[in-house]
Amino acid sequence: MRRFTALLKRFRRDESGAFLVLFAVIALVLIATSGAVVDFTYMQTARSRAQNALDAAALALQSKVAEVNAGKTTKDLAEADIKSKADQIVRERLADSTITSSVTGATINTALDRLDLSATITVPTAFVQLVGIHSITAQLNSRAIRGSTDLEVSMALDVTGSMMPCDRWGNCDSTKIDALKTATKNLIGSLISTTQTPTYSKMALVPFSYGVNVGTYADKVRGTLSNVPANLTGADWAASRTAIGAVAIVKRGAVTITANGHGLADNDTVYIAGLGGSSSYRSLNDQVYTVTKVDNNKFTLNGVTGGSNKSGSNSGYVYKCFYSDCDVRLSSANAFGSLRNGDSVYVTGLSNLTNINNTGFYIDNVTTATLQLTNSFSLVAGQYKSDTSGKATRANYGDVYYHFDTAAGGENTFASSTCVTERYGTDAYTDAAPPSGSFTAASKSAKALSPMYPSTSNNCVSQAIVPLTSSISTLNSTVNNLAAAGSTSGHLGLAWAWYMLAPNFGYLWPTTPIDSRPAAYKRNNLTKALILMTDGEFNTDYYNGVIAQDSTSDGSGNKINQNGPNGSSTSQATALCTAIKNPANGILLYTVGFEIGSNSTTDKNARALLSACATDTSYFYQADSADDLDDAFQQIAQKLNALRIAQ
Repeated sequence: MRRFTALLKRFRRDESGAFLVLFAVIALVLIATSGAVVDFTYMQTARSRAQNALDAAALALQSKVAEVNAGKTTKDLAEADIKSKADQIVRERLADSTITSSVTGATINTALDRLDLSATITVPTAFVQLVGIHSITAQLNSRAIRGSTDLEVSMALDVTGSMMPCDRWGNCDSTKIDALKTATKNLIGSLISTTQTPTYSKMALVPFSYGVNVGTYADKVRGTLSNVPANLTGADWAASRTAIGAVAIVKRGAVTITANGHGLADNDTVYIAGLGGSSSYRSLNDQVYTVTKVDNNKFTLNGVTGGSNKSGSNSGYVYKCFYSDCDVRLSSANAFGSLRNGDSVYVTGLSNLTNINNTGFYIDNVTTATLQLTNSFSLVAGQYKSDTSGKATRANYGDVYYHFDTAAGGENTFASSTCVTERYGTDAYTDAAPPSGSFTAASKSAKALSPMYPSTSNNCVSQAIVPLTSSISTLNSTVNNLAAAGSTSGHLGLAWAWYMLAPNFGYLWPTTPIDSRPAAYKRNNLTKALILMTDGEFNTDYYNGVIAQDSTSDGSGNKINQNGPNGSSTSQATALCTAIKNPANGILLYTVGFEIGSNSTTDKNARALLSACATDTSYFYQADSADDLDDAFQQIAQKLNALRIAQ
């Protein structure tokens, strides 16, 4: 641009021909006229940012009026100090070396508890300088009065994987998540005052993706989860092992095995392994059979017919199984009394049957001292080993581990986390206080937030929620540590941003060193605002804390074989938007879409949701770039600050 401007200037000075002079004059006028729109737009953007910065300075420094009234300083000294500090605040928040700003006046009115600030900004031009206008100057004013409103803002921030997309080689682009961090920290600087008297300004942060991490508050909001492992005294699948001495096969007849002192009875279940010789013998290996006793040294295999006549000595072993399918039997010193058939357990700490460690199983044939791990034999077949120690921990919904049937037709077990999922029942879309005590399956209909059992590929959000705080350092530190990963449970981010502002949840939050409890809805001189930011469609809902099979995220092996009882994430978010906007709450709901396209169905759905969710369409912002996101957040800050200042 500067080279082009210089070229035009040189062209204008050239007097070698009358036509060229005339052309140059006309070209300059046309360029300057057309470019004036660009210069004016840039000036208006700069003016808006500067006004927001000046308003923030007025709010931050208004408490100096009280110091004058208290005799702690003189009016002249206070005004000089305010002017200097306000000038610094405006320069820092503009963060643009091309813009010249100056706070020209600071006036205190002690009778009205009022602070007036005036300032100027000078913005360089790019086009109209061709006709001699090198810059544009604007005047700014702001007024803050004691008794201005308190401010509580809660932000739901999308930190899903699409905020930092990676290619198949693991190269990731952090442009979007970095833009979110920058815009959010700028918003914090614009809204949160360094002075919290006589009015306060606080912000809560709710990073969301696959879920919401409530951190140390998990046991309070969902209830404590059961984690009582039973100490094992035994883990084995075979009651005995007997050496095979001979095998006799009769064509189209019985297969008789000689194993002296086998100790078997009719219809016992056995496992054969280790037979040698021809394929007729070896084909009997590694299979489960029931038997008929011939005598104390011989038995036949039920349902097995020989293909040819063959007999002779052999080697190998017959294993007598505890259960009909040779599943593993766990033993304990009367520690299984609370378990029932159909429950699940998670096994750890075995030294020999290590293939079933860190695995969940449904259980059957439960007594106080023994139980069967269903479908476990395939993991231990051929291992005639036993354990005399280890642990089995119940793994039902509401326990620390949860074992479930997957949408792929298999089984899986996930550990709990400090993330939570949606409520169920009549309080799914309310801000009713969660119950206290232990979580149980019955808690699903008792206002509790469901525990989350995340997969390793879609794990709990790394950054926990931050309840309302005026600590700028705490807020900025949280934002700096945001990490992008996982799918999009936008309804959970929205719900928790609401809970941060909900008086019913106030008892959960700390009161020192900063009181994080939200004030009552619609209290006088209070503004409550919720900001929801996302970059795409909501796609993840849950059943019993595991991704539901009707979600469009994650693989079927990590999903439970049930649909979400509350419907999709989008439908839940829609219901929450309606509940949040209830006039009785007095919450202003802003929504921001970040780089959401306009062509695909999912993008159109995401835009439609955000537009409908906002307080009205003027509270919805579509940001198509990092600069747009920053501008959107700053426009929101300006609107909120305008509610707190007089001018």
